[in-house]
Amino acid sequence: LGSPSRLASAVAIAAAATAGSTNSISAQTLTVSGSSGSTTVSVAQGNSAYTIASNVNAVSSTTGVTAKAANAATLGAQSASGTVSMTLGSGGSTAVVQAAITTSDATALQKAINNVSGTTGITATVSGGTLTLSHADGKDIIIEGYANSAAASGTTMTVTGAGGDAITLIGGSVDSTIVAGSVTFNSPNTFSVSSTLANTAGAVVDAAAATAVSATA
Repeated sequence: LGSPSRLASAVAIAAAATAGSTNSISAQTLTVSGSSGSTTVSVAQGNSAYTIASNVNAVSSTTGVTAKAANAATLGAQSASGTVSMTLGSGGSTAVVQAAITTSDATALQKAINNVSGTTGITATVSGGTLTLSHADGKDIIIEGYANSAAASGTTMTVTGAGGDAITLIGGSVDSTIVAGSVTFNSPNTFSVSSTLANTAGAVVDAAAATAVSATA
């Protein structure tokens, strides 16, 4: 049997000035071809990895291909110690988290994030001053209103998606971002996925436009 292959590059970060902004996934059409047949899957502007995977799974009986979404983002160490606050969400309910942390120890913020994970769907692990946020279902990780009491403006925190795309949030300025997740396509048999867009234009598949990416059984 073929091993599952990660064919997608739906990992992106887009600066979001308001709650109404979306991630950087563009509108496109996927062609999914598997042992059972081939069909198209529509992707709307700003769709989350969760939504994309759900739409692929909705036609899995036609293609023999399934999909799984996941999402993770790393919050780098703060530029200064202080009380850090932000609003977290994943497209539904949101929660404000706040904690006094240092540049080398973000444990208190990790606990604050996990305390509201039932509301946001987002959990956190910590290593020194660095946090890793995760959404097991692959929904967007939305961060808004980042602030650090060390200064009214100018404090920074770098947010990095699983694909390596990064943005530096600046308190009082660029204080929000949306992290899109990744989609893994799977089948026990040979299959392929292509997009009408190139990977450089917000496509889900990490390839040129109309170029099939294949996994062989």
